[in-house]
Amino acid sequence: MRQEGVPGQPAGFGARDAEGSAEEALLSVKTYSIRRGVQYKVVESDYRRYVGKCSEFGNGCTWLIRLSLRQCKGLWEVKRYNGLHTCLATSISSNHRSLDYHVISAFIMPMVRADASVSIKVLLNATAAHFGFRPTYMRVWLTKQKAVALIYGDWDESYNELPSHCKPLVSIDGTHLYSKYGGTLLVAIAQDGNSNILPVAFALVEGENAESWSFFLSHLRQHVTPQPGLLVISDRHNGIKAALEAPDGGWLPPSAYRAFCIRHVAANFALTFKGKDARRLLVNAAYAKTEVEFHYWLDILRSEDPAMCDWANRIEYSLWTQHCDEGRRFGHMTTNIS
Repeated sequence: MRQEGVPGQPAGFGARDAEGSAEEALLSVKTYSIRRGVQYKVVESDYRRYVGKCSEFGNGCTWLIRLSLRQCKGLWEVKRYNGLHTCLATSISSNHRSLDYHVISAFIMPMVRADASVSIKVLLNATAAHFGFRPTYMRVWLTKQKAVALIYGDWDESYNELPSHCKPLVSIDGTHLYSKYGGTLLVAIAQDGNSNILPVAFALVEGENAESWSFFLSHLRQHVTPQPGLLVISDRHNGIKAALEAPDGGWLPPSAYRAFCIRHVAANFALTFKGKDARRLLVNAAYAKTEVEFHYWLDILRSEDPAMCDWANRIEYSLWTQHCDEGRRFGHMTTNIS
């Protein structure tokens, strides 16, 4: 149906023009209002009926529409319609009140589904060209965020599902920043079942010390990695040790476990015992997957220098060897992913 003198504009509603779900019916009313360039106000709205009147109702315009739920079919349909508008178009601004999230979402959804990276500018210009009114940038931005969530899932829900796809371990490390303001970057990195590296937390602190590590690890445990049985792989920094051994930190066994990065252990070892061969023997012992293989390399290390073996034995085996990790490392012997 078309209204004479208003090319391309709908004349009004027939018995089936607004038939469908509640969302479809209201979308039809709003779209008509936008196309016609008029405003209307809702005078009644509940789970069974929806009544709208022209904003100029009583001032010469008699436009009114009543939609009702037909319960036997579960569809909404037009029950009463006073049309057409006898008032002049009232919207002279670039925006329109009815051009809300629901209308914009219905229009841009196919574009977002085809390309989630489509820019807000493109969506805004397309919406303006289609409806003849230009919504605000923020309205289109918010609508796109909701559209992405409807298509691909809610960001918060997706983030909360992240641990179920990751190995139950995090690798933590710190690195000095050499910019104008200095400081240290602390990071926590996880890895999923496909070996994709996932940064899960970071903090900018004044330096690596017990206070900064305690701050970082307490928030990491509380907000990001609360699951039980988690393994933390790190170097042997005293600040990390103090934070992980705090009684109220949540990092003590059996709630969580700790393991050392063998690269850092070997570096500490090399400070006392020189020579690449000795270091290699220690690393081979750490990577050994069975107790027999571990003692094979440890015996060779002892034959080289008993002091080397004594040095290694002073560190609890479960902290640096693979054969005593009870499968918690998943083969991660270093903090290289962080």
